[in-house]
Amino acid sequence: MIFTRIQSLNLSVCAVNLSTVKSFNHLYKDENSLDKFSAFHKKEISAAEDVLITLYSGQLDVNRNQKVLDELRKYFPSATVTGATTAGEIYGKSVKKEEILITLHIFKATKIQQQYISNKPIDEMASEITSLVKENTKGILIFAVTVSDYFDIEMLLELTYGSIPKIPVFGGSAAENGTFTKQFCFLGKEIYDSGLTMITFESDVLNIQTDYSFNWMPVGREFTITEVENNIVKTIDHKPAVQVIKENLGSDSMSLLPSLGLEFPFVFKRRGTLIARVMLSFDGDNVVLAAPVEKGAVFQFSFGSRKNAIEYSLQLSEKYAELNFESIMAFSCVARLSFLQSDAQKELSNLSESANISGFFTYGEIYHSEKANYYLNETLTLAFFSENMNASLPDMPIVKKEKTIKRNQEDARLKILTHLVSKVTNDLEDKNIELRKSNDTLREYSNMIDERNGEISQSLRYASKLQNSIVFQDDGFSKAFDDHFIFFKPKEQVSGDFYFLRDIGDKIVLAVADGTGHGVPGAFISILGVQIMHAITRKMKSGRVELNAGDFLNSLREKMKRILERNQISKFSTDGLDISLLIIDKKTRQIDFSGANQSIIIYTNDEMIQLKGDRMPIGAFVQETSFSNTSLLLEGEAKVFMYTDGFADQFGGENGKKINSLKLRNLIKDHSSLPFDDIKEKFENYFQDWKGDWEQTDDVLILGYNL
Repeated sequence: MIFTRIQSLNLSVCAVNLSTVKSFNHLYKDENSLDKFSAFHKKEISAAEDVLITLYSGQLDVNRNQKVLDELRKYFPSATVTGATTAGEIYGKSVKKEEILITLHIFKATKIQQQYISNKPIDEMASEITSLVKENTKGILIFAVTVSDYFDIEMLLELTYGSIPKIPVFGGSAAENGTFTKQFCFLGKEIYDSGLTMITFESDVLNIQTDYSFNWMPVGREFTITEVENNIVKTIDHKPAVQVIKENLGSDSMSLLPSLGLEFPFVFKRRGTLIARVMLSFDGDNVVLAAPVEKGAVFQFSFGSRKNAIEYSLQLSEKYAELNFESIMAFSCVARLSFLQSDAQKELSNLSESANISGFFTYGEIYHSEKANYYLNETLTLAFFSENMNASLPDMPIVKKEKTIKRNQEDARLKILTHLVSKVTNDLEDKNIELRKSNDTLREYSNMIDERNGEISQSLRYASKLQNSIVFQDDGFSKAFDDHFIFFKPKEQVSGDFYFLRDIGDKIVLAVADGTGHGVPGAFISILGVQIMHAITRKMKSGRVELNAGDFLNSLREKMKRILERNQISKFSTDGLDISLLIIDKKTRQIDFSGANQSIIIYTNDEMIQLKGDRMPIGAFVQETSFSNTSLLLEGEAKVFMYTDGFADQFGGENGKKINSLKLRNLIKDHSSLPFDDIKEKFENYFQDWKGDWEQTDDVLILGYNL
């Protein structure tokens, strides 16, 4: 088998064979690079019947995306442009993050039509889609905003299939970097934050084939959804949904979402196709899924195989390479990327051998088969294009190879899988099903437990990167303060300590906080705290509220308690935050301070001032009162130090005692005249010398900066 590749020098472009449909990928850097990309393909464009440009943007900046759309209109005036924001970009065999990927699709015998459909009743949306279909329509590409502006896309796809069952529908839901806050889709020069964009392909010769790769293995007995409202599952087998999760995945499962949901999704079979639904969160006794399910739907728990995903992509590549398909659009779930991690590139590498491939990582994949249209999770979906009428599917099945999973895992997830194996075995014994087969199943699952150790460690590293992208903002700190240091030493791969900084015009809101515990529980509390603080500062920036530091903490406590109580965490629970918060007026140099079990130190005019916070947390507290606010007008240069308790609480030294807060204050006093880089080094050396061979007690975070 021979594959022909064309690559242009000095351009971020890759192209494939000289067949009728051609596609070319370009990583956008600036207008100059786009100009060169356009000039390089001017001849192919002039000879085309029609041109489609797909824009996959890892950037949420509306102005930046608008600039790219305007430039596309300038350099490709006759092209139709569509696309979406992404959680990652599929650039040939490579996975990109936060890039802008432009793919030029050139058709010799196909006309492209476009339409935007706003969010409205589902039957009206379905009717509008089908009304645009003509006799020679060969396929429909859809990009939808379904998370930040929800509509029942699964029902929409079902209604569409009922009217046009033979026309492939494919695409995905717009995404972003995992915050689930705001997504966009593009059409022409417009940017939309709701509804969907639609492209139809009209041709007498165009052939579009769709396929998908799943590779999650159902395990254990079947369960039935007995009460559900959209994507909120209330009962399973007439038991509270959370009870069933605990019984089968263990009591620790409550604290491990959303990572647990990515690795052990519900799997349903619909018209012969396996589809997954990811668990996102618990709501009381209910389980919240990533997409709707129906009452009476039957599912099994499942777990994935990286090796099998890679092997299956090779089989798909071999299958379609023989058919002379000329271009591939790929839409893969962000949860699949989280699970596969670096192996996602191996999966794409196999497929890129058969044709040029581009696409993005989504919040949901749209897939068409002969039996139905589907809205999927955890899946890679593919659309293969050719204007060669001889390109059609052979009558041959794909044989799935035996699954092998790599090893290595964290104790908590080992416990979950062990619990699942045990529950499966008990169910089989209760039903008196072949004891010999049960023993074989136990042996196989034991091997799988050993094999999963490495994958969980990698998942934690990914979780750490995800937390860093949401919580920590080094660039913002550097812009706000010319001279500063950050001493951050988490106890584990993810941390409960964090800092928060937001410039809201004339003022800066800055906080250092310590979420309950450390590791995974602390990290989830920290992410929750950051999201609430972002919401409060947005209101402050818009002018809707004016808050001092004490008011800010009162609002933060109220919102956090409401969320924790909604998830049925006891009102006497210690879940919450210790925090010190400053609101700095950039013009007057007045600061407002408030603290919850935390203090700060200000060193000015050779005097050390300690501002103490209230002795209560952001969370439930028996003797709760309003947080106090301290205002201070700074004159002359001031050095500010904000810190969590992790440094002072570290055990070590000659007698195995804590450093304590007095030694921390003395360190600040002794070294306050040094440059911040030197102060940071003093802290790091002192901490390491004191700790010695002792285990680190807690996360450590200290900030220092000039005002």
